[in-house]
Amino acid sequence: MFEKIIDYVDNVIIKEKGIPYFDISVTKGGKEVFRHFNNLSGNSLGNEKLYMYSCSKVITATATMMLVERGVLSLDDEVSKYLPCFNNAYLLNSGEKVKPKKPITIKHLLTMSAGLDYYFEKEDIENAFIKNPNSTTLDIMQEIVKAPLNFEPGEKFCYSLCHDVLGAVIEVASGLKFSDFISENIFKPLGMTNSTFKRDNLNFEKLYYASNGKVIPFPYEEVRWANSPCYESGGGGLKSTVEDYQKFSTALSIENEILLKSKTIDLLTTNASDDLSIKNSFTCVQGKDYGYGLGVRVRKVKSPSNIPVGEFGWDGAAGSYCLIDRKNQISVVMGMHVRNWPNVFTNEHLKIVDMIYKDIL
Repeated sequence: MFEKIIDYVDNVIIKEKGIPYFDISVTKGGKEVFRHFNNLSGNSLGNEKLYMYSCSKVITATATMMLVERGVLSLDDEVSKYLPCFNNAYLLNSGEKVKPKKPITIKHLLTMSAGLDYYFEKEDIENAFIKNPNSTTLDIMQEIVKAPLNFEPGEKFCYSLCHDVLGAVIEVASGLKFSDFISENIFKPLGMTNSTFKRDNLNFEKLYYASNGKVIPFPYEEVRWANSPCYESGGGGLKSTVEDYQKFSTALSIENEILLKSKTIDLLTTNASDDLSIKNSFTCVQGKDYGYGLGVRVRKVKSPSNIPVGEFGWDGAAGSYCLIDRKNQISVVMGMHVRNWPNVFTNEHLKIVDMIYKDIL
């Protein structure tokens, strides 16, 4: 059992594709049933600290729904209720500023339909960091909203900074810094002692970059979201380990309601992208069998290896990945540290998952 996966990771992922570090954990029914890691250097101890990038989004979506359960937030709340600067959101019509027909809501943020984009290098944002190197999450919200929306809120899907805005909403609504809310409500209850949204000086597994089919050391000095020690990115700022992230992913895969009630997860994993189908631009690197729920990808079609409809999760810019399957109480977490990973790793997550399901079911 799992021998083919070990062979595939060691001989294809590590040796053939040149991925410098790969770590995988599988749980079923709340218990780890498979764990394997490898490193090109041959001296990895496993469980290295990784920049999880967009795997952050599943945690931020969960935190948002926690506040919805508690009655602190409503999906229909206008974002400007918590971030008044969003009263200034606008579109351009023939060069003229016009207010959107509908205000941006919490649900628009969760469904990536707020009209925002993922261009973080806008002049207003970069100048804010230059002017104040300690710009906070709330400071940068005022800069994000200075740019025009790309479309009317609720009109279509666009992968964007919505989860960063959700992080700021959580901060205001909860009265805690975003990182502190996550720590108190998710990390500490689950024993995730190696996870943080704070800027810290912990040693991380070396970051790499895929280009022209080869993997090279990451060619930039800074990693994204490190512009300020006080900016906490709900969309990409998580630092964690496979072991820690698996504690979170497993908690959502079993029916114990540690983090969210089952009916809330049902809502989280209801495909919302079809509601935007007339002008829908949804794409998922994991393939056409997925739609988008409230902040997470959601499987719409059962796979040949029996990955069920409703499986959900996301992946990150350096290749980390999570799968949460409540029907079979299975969780899969993969960790790697290669930016631009689709250049050398396209379809590999699902290929490995298919092998897991053939062994485990």
